Amino acid sequence: MSTEEELESLRAIFPGEVIEVDQDTFALKVPVDGAPSHCMLQWKYVPEYPIKDPPVVYVSAPWLPLDMARLLARSLQQQFDQDLVVYKWILWLQSELVPFLQRHDVSLAPDTPQRAAEAEEGKRVRYSFYYCLLFASGACFVFVLVKKLLSILLRQFFPSYCFIL
Repeated sequence: MSTEEELESLRAIFPGEVIEVDQDTFALKVPVDGAPSHCMLQWKYVPEYPIKDPPVVYVSAPWLPLDMARLLARSLQQQFDQDLVVYKWILWLQSELVPFLQRHDVSLAPDTPQRAAEAEEGKRVRYSFYYCLLFASGACFVFVLVKKLLSILLRQFFPSYCFIL
């Protein structure tokens, strides 16, 4: 079975629930037994899936601490056995997520000050990275623009000289 067939199966099992984030990335709200609300499973298919590597996975929920989300993603990827795995992950999240968190002494309280701070820190890190990339691309654009303008001005005022910019 290919990733396209897996995706078709998931769409048939969860009609209207599978969200296409981009070409290879998808998300699904997964109801979790015993949790305050659903969790969001996001996965990105990699070219080596399902032969060699599992999809890249990310799990989030308002009541799920960031460190547990990372541990959970690693745990899900370890369940990979060179087979299609996304449906297995969904079933595992529905029934085994709460016991997993209880084994790691995680409270399922939805809004604690620590979780709010962690969520804010996660946003800040993501936005900082985004703005850094945006600034870098803007700086490159400005540099190229200034270089081009300088080249035009120098050629206009000093046509007999050869400038290498």
